[in-house]
Amino acid sequence: MRRLLPPAPALIEIDLIGMLFATTASIKLMGIATAFVTIQALLSGYPRPAAFCAVIVVISIVRLATVRRFHRASPPPLATIGGARSWERRFAYGSYAAALALGVASFVGLRLGDPVIGILIVGSLFAYAFLVVLRMGVRPRVCAISILLAVVPSAAGLPALFDAGTIVSRELATTALVTIFVILLASAFGMMVHSYRLTLDQLKARRDLTHMARRDPLTGLLNRLALREHFEKRADALFDGPLLAVHYLDLDRFKAVNDLNGHSCGDQLLIQVAQRLLQCVTSADDVFRLGGDEFVILQAGIADRGHAKRLSQHISTTIAEPYVIDGVSLEIGISTGIAIAPTDGRELDDLLASADAALYRAKLAGGGLHRFWADAAEPPARLHVA
Repeated sequence: MRRLLPPAPALIEIDLIGMLFATTASIKLMGIATAFVTIQALLSGYPRPAAFCAVIVVISIVRLATVRRFHRASPPPLATIGGARSWERRFAYGSYAAALALGVASFVGLRLGDPVIGILIVGSLFAYAFLVVLRMGVRPRVCAISILLAVVPSAAGLPALFDAGTIVSRELATTALVTIFVILLASAFGMMVHSYRLTLDQLKARRDLTHMARRDPLTGLLNRLALREHFEKRADALFDGPLLAVHYLDLDRFKAVNDLNGHSCGDQLLIQVAQRLLQCVTSADDVFRLGGDEFVILQAGIADRGHAKRLSQHISTTIAEPYVIDGVSLEIGISTGIAIAPTDGRELDDLLASADAALYRAKLAGGGLHRFWADAAEPPARLHVA
């Protein structure tokens, strides 16, 4: 079964759950259709089927309210996998209740022995099954249970229709009964598997493209686009709370490595530098490559600039350790300019410009150093960010 319905990664599972709440059209359609059937059943003198259909109308109203609460919920329901699964259970319980009510109503209706009603019920079950697959095929468990809850009680009521002796012989009726429901369940299951796998593949491909668009292809670090997105996520916290340090880093003597040993050696060096930078930071920090030998680190949640200074010193020591590439020992350094938010600014472009200007002073002082923007009065000397 896992080969037919492979499990989805957590982030994609959240997307799949979100699709359950994407539209209310099918719920409204089911409520309106069963309301019409309720009226017709009452006018025809069939109060019991009408009662069960009325239950479906009420359940549809409750389900619509659940979807509405989902879209208005705070915090966002899809922020975590746990929250998403909790809302999925609420959706599933509503679907199960509606399916069971439909199954019981079909059972009662078939027990009346009216062949016209029987044909309408069987046709409605086919329509319901395919509607459920289209609506909930992305969550196979919810989809399959809903279909079974509707179909199994209905199947139990079909013999009464054939017992009336108004359609075909008992033997042929049994064959027809088995054939109809095998076709129904097999078709629904096949459509469900196809829908789930197709959607899963599409979401995986979309996430892969999104991941690639935000990663540097050489080092695997986050890129310039991701830098802006990550900063914007942290921007609200800058008004009240811990500080954020923006480290603008540039390698010392990297051009000489490229000129003497070739670009292939330079690329390998950049990859190793990226790995060392990741080892220097905590899980709360982010490392970005802007291009060439320039990097940016967002150091979050610091109490004062002393934390930024210690990180910069740790990075300088780590980067200065020798590298061995293709049997050649290489030594480089790193210079860092630091701007602190919100004291040095609240906008990313301003902070990067300030950190870049501080980096320029560190380079002029001989390299291998760190400088804070706040320690100098001159305006930004150069700006690398568009």
